[in-house]
Amino acid sequence: MLAALEFSYPLHLWALAAAPLVAWLAWRSPRAMSTSVRATLAACRTLLAVLLILALAGPHWRSPAVDGTIVLAIDRSPSAAAGDTAALAGLTTPASETSADIPPAIVRTGFAGTAWTETNAPGATTGTKPVEPDSRPGPAVAAALAMLPGDQNGKVVLATDGLQTSGDLLSLAVQSRQPIDTALLSAFALPEAAVLDITAPASARPLSPVPLQITVIANRPGQAQIRLSRNGQQLAELPLTLGPEPTSVFHLDQMPLTDDAVYTAELIGAEDQEPANNRRRTVVAAAPPQRALLVSGEAMAETASAASLSQGWATQGLATETASVEQLAAGLSLDAYDLLFLSGVAAARLPEEQWQAIEKFVQSGGGLLVAGGESVFGREALTGSPLEQLAPVDAAPPIERRETVLAMALVIDKSASMEEERRMQLAKSGAKRVVELLGPEDKVGLLAFGSESQWVSPIATLDDKASVLARIDRLQSEGRTNMYPALARAYLALEQTDADQRHVILLTDGVSTPGDFGQIARKMAASGIGVSTVSVSQGADQTILRDIARIAGGVHRHCDKPEDLGDIVVEAAAEAAAVTEASDFQPYILQSLPGLELTAAPPLAGYARTRPKADGESLLLTPAGDPLLSWRRLGAGTVIAFTADLNGPATARFRNWDGYPAFWLRLARLGARSDLQSGVACSLYGDPDQLRLNVEAITSGVKVSSFRDDLQGVALLRGQTDQGEIVEQEMPLAQVAPGRYEARWPHPAPGVYTAQVELTGWDNVPLQMRCGSAVDYPRELRLAAASTDLLAAVAAASGGVYQPDLKRLGEVPQGSATRLCSLAPWLLLLGAIVLLGETACRRGSNLLPG
Repeated sequence: MLAALEFSYPLHLWALAAAPLVAWLAWRSPRAMSTSVRATLAACRTLLAVLLILALAGPHWRSPAVDGTIVLAIDRSPSAAAGDTAALAGLTTPASETSADIPPAIVRTGFAGTAWTETNAPGATTGTKPVEPDSRPGPAVAAALAMLPGDQNGKVVLATDGLQTSGDLLSLAVQSRQPIDTALLSAFALPEAAVLDITAPASARPLSPVPLQITVIANRPGQAQIRLSRNGQQLAELPLTLGPEPTSVFHLDQMPLTDDAVYTAELIGAEDQEPANNRRRTVVAAAPPQRALLVSGEAMAETASAASLSQGWATQGLATETASVEQLAAGLSLDAYDLLFLSGVAAARLPEEQWQAIEKFVQSGGGLLVAGGESVFGREALTGSPLEQLAPVDAAPPIERRETVLAMALVIDKSASMEEERRMQLAKSGAKRVVELLGPEDKVGLLAFGSESQWVSPIATLDDKASVLARIDRLQSEGRTNMYPALARAYLALEQTDADQRHVILLTDGVSTPGDFGQIARKMAASGIGVSTVSVSQGADQTILRDIARIAGGVHRHCDKPEDLGDIVVEAAAEAAAVTEASDFQPYILQSLPGLELTAAPPLAGYARTRPKADGESLLLTPAGDPLLSWRRLGAGTVIAFTADLNGPATARFRNWDGYPAFWLRLARLGARSDLQSGVACSLYGDPDQLRLNVEAITSGVKVSSFRDDLQGVALLRGQTDQGEIVEQEMPLAQVAPGRYEARWPHPAPGVYTAQVELTGWDNVPLQMRCGSAVDYPRELRLAAASTDLLAAVAAASGGVYQPDLKRLGEVPQGSATRLCSLAPWLLLLGAIVLLGETACRRGSNLLPG
């Protein structure tokens, strides 16, 4: 019984301890009163004090509630309305039509699209009003719980597909004191497809590549196309296969020379009910063009390439300026540039302080492109210099002042057909003349091949020529032509031979059995091994021989007259022995770089011998295997070295080549700073709820990176809605995490927007950057599956039922609510009665005779 009694302020009950004091003071009333009167007054006053103290403690009497209320919260969003229409129709039948089956206190309320409320509870009102069209079940359930009277049993029935676009429905259910039943409505039960996203960089330089990824989803398999356009101009129609899993198609575009790029992806040809989600847009903001500084070791007026590069690069979105070595040495700042191009500038011509500035420039993301021959990359110029610390190559070891050592492998066909027209005899004669031609410090070997290959004379120094000549005389013809194993053995032997130059002379008169001759020729070229080929007779496969020589940097010769065979072999050997670093040469492409085309390039003349660093990567090699074009990462930047001399008459053909500007433009793109500002990036995300701008600021060091928390910034949002309204709003940036800043614009209208960010506090240099986004259809239409897990969790957390029987929705759980009755007014009323009695007793005692 007493368990039903509760006090709002139970600490006030401590005042009851003063009741005896009140009784004693009342007993000590004037002695003139009789003992009975004094006892009556003491009892009344003590009871009055007790009643007041109990009233101040806020007593309540809790009793079970007997009536109840049901609130039906019905999802009217497009995803649910297009789904389980039968269940939705049953739940939204007006109360007046089903009053016989509905308890007296039932409230129906709809959310998303048009909010409406109807009830048959006495004194309640009905009505409608427009609200946001997407699913927000959290606020709807909160409003439904507020409709339940606190002293009644009741529950909320949530009928939705569970596609929650905002809010936290599960947290609300955990905190709810009333049960929440959840009825699942199917999401997108009819055929539907949607363009989920179009992904692209936030910004891009003029004419730079823009990779695009368009992601589509559908609830029915099928075929469709994506119509892709940029700034209203159609780019492509991309076919794709639709299915329940997201499917992506890709397209590579090029950024316009000016203006932002607004890309639109439109889904066409799909079985579909809702056209609003068939289009998505994104914005790639136009970034400032890359800037390059060209510094030539020669006077600019004498450097023909400087003017052509400067003018040609400008039309390709790379703004180029020129400066003299003296201007750079005087401390010219590099902060405004993305690439420094040094052509023919020796390290000694720049002071140590300027090289330190160049290193800092590269470490922070800038690019350094250095071209030059002996004056730049030669041993004396490069060794121990600041350039050697930055470049992807080191100075080559010193060359002893001695005759160049040549290692040569004579690979001669000994198949049976070589007996015809005395070819074998003439080949042996030519081989012996080669041995006589070479010096004693050179190395030579003879490898004969037929069906099998064997070393007639292994590669060795020619300190005993007579022994080598005797072995050559013993060579006999036999078998068929099997050339590939012999060429592979010669490659392996020469690769392990120490020599300044290594060369193979391959002689055959027939067609070899199949083999990957292109691969072995590339391996030889990569190891600095040249190959010259000689064919004799009309039956020889000159195509393969010519390709081998071309790939490996040699020359192919054909002998029409057998009697000339010896002379041709000697000529090939003499040419190989005469190759020097100053010769014209055709570079070997070790690794291809997209957009770097050299097949039609004229020969180069002269290069500086270097050796690659461990972290360097070679793209082009010389016939001797030395790096010609190499690059390496240094901090956040890139250093590129081209070790051939570009100035002077020896390279006039290369400078006059039509592909010369494009060649250097490709290298400039490889080396130049790729991001807008190293360490700072911004991105703009848009949906109907909000536009959110994220700015990330990180300082990149050599070994570690650190977040920048000392920046101040403001973002200016500009845009145009689909209705033509111009938007321009400024918002300060707020730091939300280490190195991360944010600005938000709530509830933007559908349209295209760009944000311009201005930051201060970055090395005392104001930074500006831009990014863009578009707002299209609401998240409600993103074609997600009905969220059964969420609705089941909500019912379990609140004590409700998941998927209840729709015919029994009117049943209210018993004992889930209680009625509270305040006892304070009754105590005060009783106290007033006691006070009247006490007053009457005191007045009556005064009338009695003394």
